[in-house]
Amino acid sequence: MDLGASSSLKEVLGAVGLNFLVAQLVDRLAVKQEIEQSALGLDVTVKTLMGTNTFVLPFDGSVTEVPGAAGGKNLQSSRWEPSSQGRPPRLVTRQAVTGTLNSDDAVIFETMRSLDGADTLYEHVRVLKSGSPVAQGRRVLRRLT
Repeated sequence: MDLGASSSLKEVLGAVGLNFLVAQLVDRLAVKQEIEQSALGLDVTVKTLMGTNTFVLPFDGSVTEVPGAAGGKNLQSSRWEPSSQGRPPRLVTRQAVTGTLNSDDAVIFETMRSLDGADTLYEHVRVLKSGSPVAQGRRVLRRLT
């Protein structure tokens, strides 16, 4: 992850329930992601000093379990959103932090992933409470050669 090009995620982390001190630590934690795409989804491995998590994001909208933004496991679904208005296609992942993916009062952690060429992956993240955005940020990941 390119920490210098990424925005602070302290507000996002606080909105999903991390306490202030943990959010401060996680916000500047170096992250390495290994991502492989198949016809059915993305296989993602996230490595930090705190540990390694591997999960799959199926493209068909099916619900799977992934590591939660605030710890533990959360249910998620992912789907492709086509390009529009000059924006590239992106993979939108919605993760239920509290409630269920379709409940009106849920807290949802949403990640919108898009590529810029072959070397940069942008992850636009936001937290939705009762359907309204309350915090957002951007992570920039660059391919290591």
